[in-house]
Amino acid sequence: MNMNHEKPEYKLYIRLLSANQRRIYGFIYAMVPNHSVAEDIMQETTLLMWEHFSKFQEGTNFSAWGISIARNMIRQYFRKKGRKGLVFDSQALENLIGQSDIFESEDDKIDALRHCFKKLRGNEKKLLEMRYIQGDSVRKIAENVNRTTSHLYRVIAKIHNLLLKCIKKQLIS
Repeated sequence: MNMNHEKPEYKLYIRLLSANQRRIYGFIYAMVPNHSVAEDIMQETTLLMWEHFSKFQEGTNFSAWGISIARNMIRQYFRKKGRKGLVFDSQALENLIGQSDIFESEDDKIDALRHCFKKLRGNEKKLLEMRYIQGDSVRKIAENVNRTTSHLYRVIAKIHNLLLKCIKKQLIS
């Protein structure tokens, strides 16, 4: 990949990426809430965006274009990973990825998520922190809290649904 730093299109790409990187990463992290994995996907996304930058139409929504590329990278990641560590079934995940553009702004979604996360009960927050911030497997968490993995998957899915409903309500109001 030839990245001539003097070319005007490279400077435009860097300017647009700098202005929109946080939104694109926020989307990736919302779909794959593991910092290390999200950063890897972001890196792959930005490389692919540069490779296809000649197809981007200046004046259109750069972050939406980047997010559409990120969606494909996330799908690819979950296809490679298979079901290991997957909280949602593949159809639910596809629905989330596919409908993630129903909201106006990634910043609005992140703010809504923060607001809704604060509304969760302590044990619900702790469970999500163990899963997504600490990166613990569902099996490990189940052992730590003396529950079966299938029970934990149901609980996490219920929390995800609560968050999703709250976020939608927050963004619509």
